[in-house]
Amino acid sequence: LLLAKSGNARSDLIGGYTFMRLDDTVGIQTRIEDFITNGILDGTVTTTNDRFSTKNTFHGGHIGFTTDITRGRWGFSTLGKVALGNMNQ
Repeated sequence: LLLAKSGNARSDLIGGYTFMRLDDTVGIQTRIEDFITNGILDGTVTTTNDRFSTKNTFHGGHIGFTTDITRGRWGFSTLGKVALGNMNQ
């Protein structure tokens, strides 16, 4: 949406919908084989497995401004946006 225009400059209002999803998983496996005389039978194997996973989703709208200024073959542009919505973890 055009907000202002004069000569070589213009400013626009922008907006829209934002969806983002981030999934992450980490797995850790540990294997210990005991050969030290410490009361545990030599050759004893201990294995542990850990798994962690996350899921994050964002639904929301964003609004912002963009400005373009040109002078001959030179140009300058700016963009600023903010997104407001709901994040589920």
